[in-house]
Formats: sequence, C-alpha cells, structure tokens
Amino acid sequence: MTAARRTLALVLLTMAIMVGAALPASAEFAAVRPGPQLGVDTYTVAPPTGVLVTKSQCYLTTTTREVKTTGLTTSVTITSRTEPTETVVFDETTATVGNTTTTTTRTTRLDVGLRWTASASKGVVGYAVVAHAPGASGAIDSTVGTTWNERVDARYLGYTPTLAVRTLTSYGWTADSAQTGALTC
Repeated sequence: MTAARRTLALVLLTMAIMVGAALPASAEFAAVRPGPQLGVDTYTVAPPTGVLVTKSQCYLTTTTREVKTTGLTTSVTITSRTEPTETVVFDETTATVGNTTTTTTRTTRLDVGLRWTASASKGVVGYAVVAHAPGASGAIDSTVGTTWNERVDARYLGYTPTLAVRTLTSYGWTADSAQTGALTC
C-alpha cells in the first residue's frame, strides 16, 4: 500500500504543478519611488594663451678639421667658431695640399624660444610644443613649465614652420593654442 500512496501523491503533485503553471501571475506595488536624477556634464580643455616667440636667432658654426701626415705621424687639429647669421648655410669642402687635408663644415642652427600663459583647466600635466608646416604637423618636445628653448637644424626654416603649444591633461584630453607666425633667422 505504501507504493500505491507514493504513486498517488506523485500524480497529485504533478497535477498541482501543471495547474499552477497555467494560472496567470499578478503583482501589485503599493509605493512609487523616483529613481536617482542623472545628468551629463561637459567640459572643455583650455589651451595655453599668449604664446610668444621669445627667441628666433640663427648661428653659423664653422668647423675646420686639418689632418697632417708626416711619415708615420698624423696630427689632427680642429677649430670651431660660431657667429650670428641671417643666412642658412650647410656645406662642406675638402682640400688637400701636400700632406695636409683640410675639411671645413659650415652649419646653421636656429635657437628658438617660446613663452605662454598656463591653461586654467583641471588636470594639466604639461605642455607639448607642436610644429606646423604646410601639410604636416607634429609634437616636437614636451615640458611641464610655461617656457621652452631649443636649438634646431635651421634647414627646417625652408618649410616655413609655425609653432603652437598643446595642453596635456591627466585624462588624455588636449587643446592647442593659436599658431605663431612663421619662424625666421
């Protein structure tokens, strides 16, 4: 009889589950509560202002290397002089007279400097100096201060470069200043 009771209980339980699953579910809520207010803030990174070229001067360096060979002895003499110039020169000449070879190299370097007022944006970690030329631009150096000085190859002046300063932030946003006028000697 125990087996018959178990079977009957199993059949009744199965029927109860089937009938219960067929009935629609319903629920009522008595209280309505508003959710949190959400908003979206926007932020703009301020570029540096007042970018000023503080220095744009070319210098011609003339280096002479004289190699003199006498028998088994070779002596080398190197002299160099630097002077301000307004002409961009890059050349090298070599001349040999007897047992002495003289090589003269002339190169022009541009000393350039910038100064600016810091960005008022939050999270500023530094600045990048950006060079612009027709059809191209790129960051050439970075600094944490508000001044920059560098000596560069004056041949770049042939591309009529301008400079700008880019604000760098801890969260990756940037903003560029207005560009300077074209650099010259």
